[in-house]
Formats: sequence, C-alpha cells, structure tokens
Amino acid sequence: MIKSRLFVEFDAIFDTRAATIYSYGEQAVLDNINEKYFIRIIDRFKNIDYDDFKNRYAARDKRAIFNSVTTPVLYMVSDFVESTIVNSINSPDKMIPEIIINTYPYVLSEEEIKLIQETLVNYTKGYAEIVFVHMAISEITPMYVRDNLSILILYDYPVWLETHSATGDLNKITAPSTTLIGPEIFYIDPDPSIVRMADSSKINIFRAMEDYTSPFINLKLLPIYIFSMAIKYEGVKPNKSP
Repeated sequence: MIKSRLFVEFDAIFDTRAATIYSYGEQAVLDNINEKYFIRIIDRFKNIDYDDFKNRYAARDKRAIFNSVTTPVLYMVSDFVESTIVNSINSPDKMIPEIIINTYPYVLSEEEIKLIQETLVNYTKGYAEIVFVHMAISEITPMYVRDNLSILILYDYPVWLETHSATGDLNKITAPSTTLIGPEIFYIDPDPSIVRMADSSKINIFRAMEDYTSPFINLKLLPIYIFSMAIKYEGVKPNKSP
C-alpha cells in the first residue's frame, strides 16, 4: 500500500491571527473581526501597531491554539482523505491517506495532543492515519517534501520559500509534483509602484507568484478567508471545497 500524505501546520488549521488580535482586548476584536478581516491582503489591523502585532504573533504559545476557531482548511483535509479513498478504489495501487500535523512552534502535553488527535480521527471518520510532528521550517526540507508529501499547507509559506532558497536547497532539489498551499496575502507592505503596475496591466500578483515558483513547487494561493475562522459574513461565501 502507498501512503498519500498531506502536511498541515496548526497555524493553518487554527486562526491564530484572530487569537492574537483577541489578546489585545475586546475593543481590538470589535475593531477588526468583521467582513474586512476575511478579505484583507496583509495582517495589518486597526488600532494595533503593525510591528507589535508581528512580534506578539511570533511569540505566540499554545494559548493561541486554545483561543482560536478552526478554519476552512479543515474542509480541505477532509476532501483530501475522501478523494484519496475514492481514487484508491479504482486504482491497482491502494493508497492510504495520512495527515501529518505540525505542532511547531507550540509545546503541547501528551494529553492535549491526544485530545486533538481523537478529534481529527473522528473528523476524518477514521479513514486517515493522523501523525504529529514538531518541525521548524528549516527542517521541512525540499527533499523531505519531494519524497514524502502530496500536499503541504503553510500560512507563512514565503518563509519556507525564502529559507530553502537562501540555503540553495530549493534550486538543487525541486518538488514540482507537490502542491504548496498558502493564503493570498502579502507578508510585507507591497511596493505601491508594483501594485499600480500590476493593476494597470491587469496582472494578478498572486497568480504571477504561482507561475514564478512552478519550476520548484506547485504553489497554490487561496483567498485569505480559507485561512480565517470558519464564519460566513455577507459578501464572503466560503465554499466547502476551496
């Protein structure tokens, strides 16, 4: 039997950005958790210092998980399990779906991991193997991705690209058959001139990023609401299967 693996981090399954906003107090939640939150293009929030938010988010601990709401990324996990099972029925190669959950940077007790594991087993109806790992971005190497994963889901996907481009590993070992899924969001303020040029030429910056990285990995960027708490707002209608 062949294992088909999906690797996903806690920060994709849980909306830890909203949990970080929550840490600033009730007024911060009222100011920012609204329809604009689900269509944002950068993690810059009203009445919250941008650098302070980034520092607080970088220092997050497991309280961010337990103060979070899950995201529609869970639908993707469910769909992956279902499609793997269906495809296996009609294939001579029997495939077993395996979900690899990356707990990094959170330190959880065995009891907490067991509770989350049981929840995911129930969610996937027992059809998938659920495995927990604790891997920093530097440890999720292009070789590991190429040799083990069908899908890799990361909220901070540019950090992965930058880390392994800087070492040269991504140029030496590519994984074009693996899909890297992340959100359509800027991680630094985009240069206004680039945005204006893209708008005038009708270039979609996110599609351009996907094309640029295609020789190295199959980058797929999805609307930010997929990585935000699974709540529907008027004008924002997440599909079950993004």
